[in-house]
Amino acid sequence: MVTNTIFFSIIVPTFNTEKDIKKCMESLIYQDFNLFEIIIIDNCSEDNTLKELYFFAERFQQIKIFSEKDSGIYDAMNKGITKALGRWLLFLGSDDELDNNQVLKNVYEKIKDTNYDWVYGYSVIKETNKKFEKKKKDIYSLYTVNICHQSIFYTKTIFHKIGNYNTRYNLYADWDLNIRCMENTEISHSYINICISKYSMGGTSTKYKFTDKEFLKDKLYPFLLRYNSSHNIFHYILLWKLLNNFPIDDFIEYNFHKANKNILYLLSHVQRFRHIKNRKIKKIIMIYYYFFDIFILRKQNVP
Repeated sequence: MVTNTIFFSIIVPTFNTEKDIKKCMESLIYQDFNLFEIIIIDNCSEDNTLKELYFFAERFQQIKIFSEKDSGIYDAMNKGITKALGRWLLFLGSDDELDNNQVLKNVYEKIKDTNYDWVYGYSVIKETNKKFEKKKKDIYSLYTVNICHQSIFYTKTIFHKIGNYNTRYNLYADWDLNIRCMENTEISHSYINICISKYSMGGTSTKYKFTDKEFLKDKLYPFLLRYNSSHNIFHYILLWKLLNNFPIDDFIEYNFHKANKNILYLLSHVQRFRHIKNRKIKKIIMIYYYFFDIFILRKQNVP
């Protein structure tokens, strides 16, 4: 294949995934589009993963397999970035699949004549068939819920501008990357209404949600400090959701809540109503306390 014809590089880190890799590969090689390569970064698998991969590589020349020790999934992704020849990069887990055989063709038609640095669609959760779609209008919404990396296409040049995945973060380096992308005013992005992939809830970041303490300490907790609850009810609700998902003990341990009275009020509300599962009831409580907090804080002359 001629190098300059590669439009997409699909990067797939693998390690002992013989049970899942077949479906992932089939969703790629049967695409109704051929200007792409598949880069496998394997962490010296000890099962039949490599055997399965070489089976596909013999039949599909765009598959490139690299098997060597790495220090985690984001280290593997960074290696994939270095080896990629495509203009646009997509990162899939070995248990992920493209939604259908038209995905790459449809995305190509949407972005071939654009100047965006990254674009994203949406994904579907395999176990529930539920649509995971997060249209990010501002940085506040991104801090609350990340975009699935399985539904994001990045230009390769974006990594020259802001750097690769930060391997200090063992679970949320992809979240950190998206935050850096959105906070950089020289980097443009767009939402495309296309289902990109199907992903499993059994992934590492979903199993061990909010246990990446380095990321929480560096990124999310400082974000809370910059927040003022009296500004905007939408931001207030977003912050409530964040606190509801955070390990509160860690938050208190870092003493971040002492720097902002709004956070202190919210912490007390979240801890009191954390057990409530009904979303409608929670929304009513949130709206009530929004106005309650504004009244109290203004009475105390807190900005």
